Amino acid sequence: MENQWACTDLAWNAKALTATGYREFIRYIDGEISKDEATKLWKISEKKYIKRQLTWFKRQENIEWFDVLDPKHQKKVEKLVETWENKT
Repeated sequence: MENQWACTDLAWNAKALTATGYREFIRYIDGEISKDEATKLWKISEKKYIKRQLTWFKRQENIEWFDVLDPKHQKKVEKLVETWENKT
């Protein structure tokens, strides 16, 4: 694993490596925690991220939600798009 990282131009503190999962596995690669612990922490981090995203979406009043399990959802989306097209 270390050899793979050595071949990149990214430093451990690069912005790209702050995304969910990287922080946890960097700690694993550095020998601070086990692979199982990194996986557990990553899952926790992902769940927190999902919760923040859902909270943000719920606060957006202009979002139209569609139940993709509804067989008629595609028609509903098409109808919404048509109303957008008629406004322009």
